[in-house]
Amino acid sequence: MEDLRFRTDELYNFIAEAAAKYGFDREKVVAIGYSNGANIAANLLFRHEGSLRGAILHHPMVPDREAAIPSLANVDVWIGAGVNDFMCTKEESMELESLLKAAGANVCLGTDGCGSSNNLDILEAMKTSAIVQKAWRDDPSAMPLDELAAMVSTNAAKALGINAGQIKEGMLADILIIN
Repeated sequence: MEDLRFRTDELYNFIAEAAAKYGFDREKVVAIGYSNGANIAANLLFRHEGSLRGAILHHPMVPDREAAIPSLANVDVWIGAGVNDFMCTKEESMELESLLKAAGANVCLGTDGCGSSNNLDILEAMKTSAIVQKAWRDDPSAMPLDELAAMVSTNAAKALGINAGQIKEGMLADILIIN
């Protein structure tokens, strides 16, 4: 845990120094991390309010269960984790998703490829997420369909900054046909 905190603070300071040196807006930084990199990015969100505009987390774990997570309003987070990942379990990803949402983050769900989940089916990823949430929370009402659908439609559109994710006048059109 000490090394994770050290690396998190090191990255936080690096971003601040780079923003000052190169003149970019540090409030628009989106971190992309895989495994330990995802854990460090998630820990930035857990430890430093306003440190990231968003995060793309491939196979993350809950970085610090004792952290007092600051407000994550206006922070978009995409979590991609394989169903069959032996290191970063479904339950771990779902716990992280719950903590981020409780802090106000806009959380999106995705499948990140056959290499880790043997399945590219977003509907299967949604189903697995719902089942795991219900079991993990021991609550059959956990992860209702409207919340789950938002994670792959309106939340994703919001995170991408596009006018989509709903079927209504003025929205970008897209459709998924299920047979």
